[in-house]
Amino acid sequence: MLTFFSGNKTTIGLDIGTTAIRAVEIRPAGKGWRLHRWGTQPLPPESMADGKVKNSEQVVSALQALFEKTGFSSKQVAISVGGPSVIIKNIQLPFMTEMELEDQISLEAEEHIPFGIDDVHLDFHILNREEEQINVLLTACKTEVLDDHLKVVAEAGLTASICDLDLCALINAQETFVSSFGGGVKKKRRKKAGKESEPEGEEPVICLVNSGGSCLNVAILIGSVPAFTRDYIFGTRQMIKQISQELEIPFDQAELLLPGGGSPEQAAVVQESLTSFESQLVSTIGQALDFYRTAHSKQPVTQLYLSGPCGQIPDLDKRLTASLSLPVTISDPLTTLKQGKGKGCRPMPHGISTRFMVALGLALRGREA
Repeated sequence: MLTFFSGNKTTIGLDIGTTAIRAVEIRPAGKGWRLHRWGTQPLPPESMADGKVKNSEQVVSALQALFEKTGFSSKQVAISVGGPSVIIKNIQLPFMTEMELEDQISLEAEEHIPFGIDDVHLDFHILNREEEQINVLLTACKTEVLDDHLKVVAEAGLTASICDLDLCALINAQETFVSSFGGGVKKKRRKKAGKESEPEGEEPVICLVNSGGSCLNVAILIGSVPAFTRDYIFGTRQMIKQISQELEIPFDQAELLLPGGGSPEQAAVVQESLTSFESQLVSTIGQALDFYRTAHSKQPVTQLYLSGPCGQIPDLDKRLTASLSLPVTISDPLTTLKQGKGKGCRPMPHGISTRFMVALGLALRGREA
């Protein structure tokens, strides 16, 4: 969405989630990338909710603790926003130049954005151009939400040079580290993005699902072009909170039970909560797929990639494959991302790497600026 970049400085990808903050630093390694530093810091319950900062002091403290213990080589960061305060729309407009579009975008946004134009930050990506029209990804974020994110970052002693959307960062990371499907929306406002559309049905169609604490990001891509994007208010936080209350244990201890373990009594409570959560997850993803099918019935989704905390739930990909009748794979950025070398570097376990997809996509944005 926003870029305030000066000089060729290292930029840390910083994902401020609902239950934890995750940050990564990457460096070029031949034709690929190498993980240099990474870290995560839990957030107290209720400090973040639905993509909004609820307790700035707690978030600032967590940010400072994360950077103090991790030893990143820079305090310049790329952040992202998501949730109900962010609107993403695919719109078609009469063919015009990019300069004309910049002048016109506020007027167009009034027809598609349910917020007051004076209350949001607007941005756009040109997805492709045709002879008589252009397809545009229009984005809007409530000003107060973005300002609150920028404020906690600044109070923690960091500099936010880039702000993107969770979904755009996810797409960047997926294409770079997991599965290549074309240019995506990596380059902002590209002038030569997709001159002509490929024949219908020939491009791969994949669905990306990233589960957070209180938000589920869904993007369906036809080739490199987002055909459907939406953030749903649904995540793992409520499930963990339920486990915490029923077992009368702290939230962070309840979260550790998700991959399995604990006493038979604890395992029974966790399984009951997981069953309910997975049912809702299948329903929500199914709703997104139905919306997509309504407009693109001749181009079915052929693969779903899942990332975020859900990726650590044992065999969830297999159960979703059966429930959705669609192949589901856990996105593991370590498929191509090389582990760090040298003093201070530590390997990232494959089991948690799926949680860092958004942070990695943001770190890439810093390298592109």
